[in-house]
Amino acid sequence: MATLHLVSGPIGAGKTTKSIEICKRNNALLMSPDQWMKFSGIPLRNLEVRAAVEESQLKISVLLLDQGHEVVIDWGTWGRAERLDIISKANSFGHKVNGYFLTPEISVLTSRVQNREINWIGSDRASPEEVAESARSFENPESDEIRQYAEIWFSERENI
Repeated sequence: MATLHLVSGPIGAGKTTKSIEICKRNNALLMSPDQWMKFSGIPLRNLEVRAAVEESQLKISVLLLDQGHEVVIDWGTWGRAERLDIISKANSFGHKVNGYFLTPEISVLTSRVQNREINWIGSDRASPEEVAESARSFENPESDEIRQYAEIWFSERENI
């Protein structure tokens, strides 16, 4: 049984950094729309393309999991319903899901995003308002969701 590692958090939380760490530790494959879109020259704020990339990445993830490969999904997954849907799909194919939740303070998020995006093109940059909205929109897992993970990790328990 392969493991799907689901990394969740608002913009600037450190999801990609954590995802890469998980990939290295578990010899896992990374599914990150930001990476795919950036390398393809597609603006990161193109939500229609992002949705299509995520849908494709989920299908590819299931195929990889079926072949015994571990996969890391780095999509943000701010909402519980989205995470529960991903967990349900992975479980229906007999795969376990580990959850990782990164939730720094808004000031930390804003600082990280400003530093990370300083040389990015304007259309790819997240505004301070978008960062704050992503933090407000992030839904922490509740007990019914937590029970569905094989393992769970919260950023408050160690440094990210």
